[in-house]
Amino acid sequence: MRQYPVPFQQADGEEKIFGGMLSLRQITYLAVGFALGAGAAAALPLLLSLKICLAALGCCLGAAFAFVRVQDMGIDLFLWRWWHWYRSEKTWHWKKAGEEE
Repeated sequence: MRQYPVPFQQADGEEKIFGGMLSLRQITYLAVGFALGAGAAAALPLLLSLKICLAALGCCLGAAFAFVRVQDMGIDLFLWRWWHWYRSEKTWHWKKAGEEE
């Protein structure tokens, strides 16, 4: 039986399916950020300048979650792992100065 070598491509990142530049996760964060910012600005009876700031804040948060990378991982994954570390039990080993274990 003949064998044909098949190239194997390692998947080391997200698949960019929107124009080859954006992933589904990034599009989702952008859409949710825009929707939250615009929805909050439209629903709250505030001054126009405060509504614009609120809408910009929502868009900036969505863009941060979509594009910012911290320690070579997305900020959403970084915050999730930080939350789990923060909520986990930690063991502290205290010893006096000059004391050997």
